[in-house]
Amino acid sequence: MPPLPDSCDHCRKKLDDGEVLICGHGYHFECYQMMEYGCRHCEEYYKRGIYSNVNSFLDRLEKGPNVLTSDEQDETPTEENETVEEVEANGSQEVHAELLIALIHVNTW
Repeated sequence: MPPLPDSCDHCRKKLDDGEVLICGHGYHFECYQMMEYGCRHCEEYYKRGIYSNVNSFLDRLEKGPNVLTSDEQDETPTEENETVEEVEANGSQEVHAELLIALIHVNTW
């Protein structure tokens, strides 16, 4: 929700003695206290974005491994890249398992 000009974003009354937060939303002190010192509009906006990104990531994980395009398959890795890929491959299963556990529990945050 975009900030209301010269009005409290909670009670919608004229904002004479309130404060405007860095996000642009303004609140009377009493309204800000009732909202437990947080901007609910921005909090909900960020929560929706986080949940959307997590769900998108989970969907991609469920689809399985990425398939290389023909351009990517033609590239020959250098020795440095091969070493990095070996290290990543060794720990990737552990990291993958830990990530899946964390993502499953993301709704309990």
